[in-house]
Amino acid sequence: MKVKVGFLACHSENYFAIENNVIERCLQGVTELADAMDVEIVAYASVVDAEGAKKAKEFFEKEEISYLLLFNAAFSTGDIMMEFEDWKTPMGVWAVPDGKDEGDIELNATVCGNMYISIAQRTFRTPKKVKWFYGYPEQEQLKKRLTVTFQALQGLQAIRHGIIGVLGEIAPTFFNWRMMNSMPLLWDYPLYI
Repeated sequence: MKVKVGFLACHSENYFAIENNVIERCLQGVTELADAMDVEIVAYASVVDAEGAKKAKEFFEKEEISYLLLFNAAFSTGDIMMEFEDWKTPMGVWAVPDGKDEGDIELNATVCGNMYISIAQRTFRTPKKVKWFYGYPEQEQLKKRLTVTFQALQGLQAIRHGIIGVLGEIAPTFFNWRMMNSMPLLWDYPLYI
C-alpha cells in the first residue's frame, strides 16, 4: 500500500502564482520526488477561499491521504487554514520565495506560510503542530525535508499495517513484553511528522 500525500495549492488572484507557473512547477517537482520514493501525490485544484478548502477537505478525506501539504503558491487568506482546524491527518505548510530580489512582490508566499503555521499554533482551539517546508523542488534543503517526511510516513504506514512477530521465548531481560496486551500501541499516540 502506497503512502498518499495530498497536495493543495492556495493562492490569491491578487498575486502572480499562475503567471509564474509556481503551482505547476512545484507540483511536478514534488511528484517526481515522490514517484522516485514510491509515494503517491494526490492533487486537488488550487483554492482561493474557504469554500474551495472545504471541498478539498472532503476530497482528501475520500482519498484517505496519509499527509496533507498545504502549498502557499502565493499569499492567500487565513480562512483557508481555518478550514483545517479539526483536521486529524498530519499536515505541512509549504511556501516558496519570491523569484526576484527587487521590484514588486509577486508572490508573498513566505508571509502566508508563516501566517498558516501561526494560525495552527495560536488560533486553533487546540493548537496543531504543522511541519514547515520552504523553497522550490530543485533546492536541496526542500528535497531533504520532503524526503525525510516521506520516509517517516512510509515507516509509520509499515508499522500500522504490518505484523510484528516474536520467535521463541521472551528474553529474560524483556519483562515488559509480557504486559504488552494491556499497553497502548505506539501508533495510538499522536504523531508529528
